[in-house]
Amino acid sequence: MDEQKHQSQKSIFPWFIEEFFNYKDFTERTKDIYKTDFIFFFNWLSNQNLCNHDLSYITLEELDKLTLKEIKLYKKYLETYKDVSKKNKSFSQTTIARKLSVLSSLFHYLANVAVFSNDNPYLQNNWFYFIKKNDNRKSPHIKAKYLTDEILITLDELYEFRDFVSNEYHNTLDSDRQLIYYNKNRLRDTAIISLFLFSGIRLNELVNLELDDLYLHKRFLIIKSENGIERKITLFEDAVKDLENYLYTRKQLNSPFSNVFLSKYNNEYSKMSVRAIQVLITKYSKSFYKTDLSAQKLRHSFSTVLFASTNNIFELQRELGQETVNPVLVYTKLYNKKDNKLC
Repeated sequence: MDEQKHQSQKSIFPWFIEEFFNYKDFTERTKDIYKTDFIFFFNWLSNQNLCNHDLSYITLEELDKLTLKEIKLYKKYLETYKDVSKKNKSFSQTTIARKLSVLSSLFHYLANVAVFSNDNPYLQNNWFYFIKKNDNRKSPHIKAKYLTDEILITLDELYEFRDFVSNEYHNTLDSDRQLIYYNKNRLRDTAIISLFLFSGIRLNELVNLELDDLYLHKRFLIIKSENGIERKITLFEDAVKDLENYLYTRKQLNSPFSNVFLSKYNNEYSKMSVRAIQVLITKYSKSFYKTDLSAQKLRHSFSTVLFASTNNIFELQRELGQETVNPVLVYTKLYNKKDNKLC
């Protein structure tokens, strides 16, 4: 295998892991978690003398030589690991399950998805397939019980929150200065909250959304991933109207940025940050709901109501941009067929 010609000079990871990242199209946050877990595993390999060189030069042959016994030893290592820097804190069962799942995902790709030009898989062996992960994460049914108290679960609640941001939040303010700031950003903030509530868009997708990605006359927008893959998100009528209202004022801003949502600092407009939007959501949700409705919880809220409207798990999977149906099964437990309609 001529691996060295594939090796990236800019990455600490071997070429086949970079290829795995491109295939999976993770968000940056998820990618960072995978990187951390990969480094932890490969450091263990080095300490066990199963490889004796830098991470970036680990080969497929070395991974293929790993045995089931060695993978079980790594699982045992995770179960007995003590972090000295954190007062000998152990890994939780959830963390252990995640670390094993991350490696299982990589080895599945290398053994079952990726092939060389001769159609042979990158790996012949995937011993992680036989490792029980002891995952204590909640089943969709149990998870639904917890989520019910943390999200908006009816269409009326979605509308109430959107209307609160647009028309009622000013009643909670104590000063003229706060009122001036709210009025200045009201249309923008309403459009942001409306997008979360009526499209299920992810936080990082909203932050990176650009004007050319919007097709409001056709009621959809395009999400562009880092590797060039595009995904279409349907926009429901309320989100379209709120975006149109905001974009009318957005045109008047003198900014070189093409991002849809901008913030002003030192008299200059620039792309809104993830942190700024998180703070925005917290501000409105705590005033409305007395608790923090994060961007992820708003996505859960949209998903719950959409499933109630369609009773179609595969349509929900497509709208949320999930590769498999498993992550959306929770919504079948949260909200079974109601009269409310989202679209």
